[in-house]
Formats: sequence, structure tokens, C-alpha cells
Amino acid sequence: MNNLEFIMNTGMDTSNEETQTVCPNRYLGQNIGTALTSKFVVFKRKKESYSNDMELDTNTTDITLIVNNQKISVHKNILASNSDYFDRMFTSSFKERNQDKIEINIMDVSYETLSTLIGFFYTSSLTITEHNVQDLLIGSNIFLLDDVREACVNYLKSMIDIENCINMKDFANTLGLNDLYALCLMYIVNNFRLIANTQEFLTITYEEIMLLIKNDDLFAKEEMVYDVVMKWIKHEPVTRSKYSTELLWYVRLPLVLNTYQGIIKVHEFQGARINGLSSFRMEHRKPFRKGILLLSHFPMKSSPEWYDAALDQWQTCICENCQCKNFQIVLSPPRNLCTCYLLNDGRLFAVGGYDYGKGMRLANIFDSKTNEWSCLADMHFERVKPYIVQLGLKVFVIGGCAADRPSYFNTVEYFDLKKKRWFAIKNKEKGISSLRNDTFVTCVNGLIYIVSFIFFVY
Repeated sequence: MNNLEFIMNTGMDTSNEETQTVCPNRYLGQNIGTALTSKFVVFKRKKESYSNDMELDTNTTDITLIVNNQKISVHKNILASNSDYFDRMFTSSFKERNQDKIEINIMDVSYETLSTLIGFFYTSSLTITEHNVQDLLIGSNIFLLDDVREACVNYLKSMIDIENCINMKDFANTLGLNDLYALCLMYIVNNFRLIANTQEFLTITYEEIMLLIKNDDLFAKEEMVYDVVMKWIKHEPVTRSKYSTELLWYVRLPLVLNTYQGIIKVHEFQGARINGLSSFRMEHRKPFRKGILLLSHFPMKSSPEWYDAALDQWQTCICENCQCKNFQIVLSPPRNLCTCYLLNDGRLFAVGGYDYGKGMRLANIFDSKTNEWSCLADMHFERVKPYIVQLGLKVFVIGGCAADRPSYFNTVEYFDLKKKRWFAIKNKEKGISSLRNDTFVTCVNGLIYIVSFIFFVY
């Protein structure tokens, strides 16, 4: 954004005044208020601000705006310098050019909205909340305020969730907010399992449901896609049954379970020629990166957990005999207090640890394709709880401590995945200092960053 400053704040809206909405719940629905409560944004322009006293002093104002029989005294030059709408009005052949009183008869702009925007013209500061974001967007469209429009769209983008994304999509489509509209559709694709079961989903258009089920990234089983299509058609069978053939063409019918195939054969919509539908669409949709696997250092916390991005919550993997049903892999680290790291190719890398009170130099790798652990060459040093990070084909093992000493080493070595050998970084100048138990290691743009935290007790 040019010459703009966008500041995000989170807190309670302490205003006792409820902003009048021009079209309450007209687009975003009841859920939007619940989803956006106690969240606000302060948007500021990087330009000269004017005192509010100028607006209040009617002796210096030279124009009066009238909305719904309520008056706002303002300065013509302030309006023209902030809004292309007013600039064109005052510099063109419009009759308002030489008038000292203007009446605006626009139903979609309330007195409160116009007053808020006029205040923004003078102070260059605008507070956006769930109560006024719809009206501000409508006002920004009418008065050609691109920066206000962009700030409101950014606010709505940050607020998209399961409950409001359908209504927000409709609102974005109504106002021509293409970026927000596309983001809502992508959100539906990534959260299809949850959103497709909502009542609001049944209101989407034929073009939209077609875009969704055609998407190779759609996160859903084909049985669910079939159910959703049929549920959408049955919601308005008179007008939607004609789309059966086109929609079912994009359901990968050969991939559904046998029980569903029997249901499909007795399909009640005669307009859909089931036998002639895409029997060759056998390719699976692209896999969705489902979550993050978390393994604990400690034996008493041996049950692994994983984060489901689609459900936005942590799940516990229930393992029986070390065979995890969710992942179909053996989640039994070779020893205690080893460090596990997920490589870029999906294999699990485990190094160090201790056994029977003795530190270990062992290194292992787990391949989910073969469902087996394999041994690698031993490290140069015994390490308990070291830090691991991958850079290209090299896996760096940093620090760690001895089994009988809590202080951390400052040595670094790496395993070359191509050569299948360990290499120690021997140069003392490259040694790592001040490694502690509360250290974070990551790789960004080809560089390894090591960040430690220091806590002071007074």
C-alpha cells in the first residue's frame, strides 16, 4: 500500500455507541457478528491530519452535506483532497460545483457512515469494527476511497472462519471484491468437510459448486463429494436437477466405496445418465498436508499427537503395539531422549539419546513407505536432546548434552544424505556458544538461525 499504514489491534471495542447498519445481516448473516466480536482495526493514513475543531466550527466551513435530514458541516477542499468522488463533483460541470449546500440522496449510506468517513478525512485515522465494516466498504465504493476499501478487505480476510465464509463470499461477490471472494472459495476448498455440512452451503450457486468439486485440491473423499452434490440438488430439485449430469461428471465415481456404487445405480434423477458418466476419472485429488506430528522426548509422554489443519485442533494418535492406525507407521523411537526431525522427503530422522544412563551416538531413519527403522553411521559425539535442522541434503545436529552433565555442547556436525556420512565442523571459530535447553533452531533462505532465551529472576 502506497503512503498507507495498516495497524492491527486486538481488544475490546469500548464504544457505547452502536453504529447504525444500512443493511444489517444482509450479506454476512448473523454469524459474522459473533465471529468478529472484540476485534477491531485502526487504519491510519500517512498524511497531514486536520483538527476536528475545523469540522465543528461552522464559521469556517463552506459546504453542508445533508443525509436523511441530518447535516454535516465540512470544508469543500477537505472533501475534494480526500475523495475522488467529491473532487469530480466540485471541479466538473455538475450543478453542485457552485452550491453551498449539497443534499446526498443515497440510500446505502447512513448518516453515521458518512460522519465516520468525514472524520477520517480530518484525522487520517479510522477504526474498523464488526459493526461498521460493511457500511464502510459500501461507502468506500461510493466515494471512491481505495485505501479505506483495502483496509476493510484486509480486516475481513483476517476474520474468515467456518461460520461466516459463505456469507462473506456472497458479500464479496456483491461488491466486486475479487480477492476476498477468491480467498473465501479457497477457504471452502481447504475446509470442505466442515463447511459443506452447513445450511449456508446449500445457498451457493451452480457455478460455485462446480468450481469446488472440479478442484483437484478439494479436501474430501469422493463419497462425501457425491453426498454434497446430491444434497445441494435436493435442496431445490425443480431448478437444480437439470445440473445433475454436469455435476456428477466431476465426482470420481470409480473411487467411491461399493456401498455407494449401489446407491448411485438407483439414482432418482432421471436426467443424470449415470452409466455414461466419467468412468475414467480414476485419479485421486491432490493430497492435503494434513498436519504436524509431535513426538515427546519423554517416555511418560510417548503417545504422539498431530495437528489437524482442517479441523484446527490437536488430535491424539492412539497406538496399539506401537502401530499407529492414523499414520500406519511404527512410532517407537529407538531410545529415550533422542531428537526426531521430519525430513523434507517425509522420512523421520532420529539421533542421540541415552540408554541405561549412557549417552548414545546412534542415528536412525524411519521410512513410512517400508514402515521400518534403519540404522545410519554413528555420530562423532554422544548427544542427548540435540537440535536438528535440514539444509538441502545436509542434516545438521547442533549441541546436545552428555547423559551425566546438563551443560550443552557447542559442537556441530552434519549428516550428508547423499554420501551417507557424518562430517564434524572442527573450526573453533564456528563453534556455537551459549546453547541452552530453551533454544530454537531453524533454517531460512540458506542460513541456519539459533535463538536462545534468557530469563532473569529478580
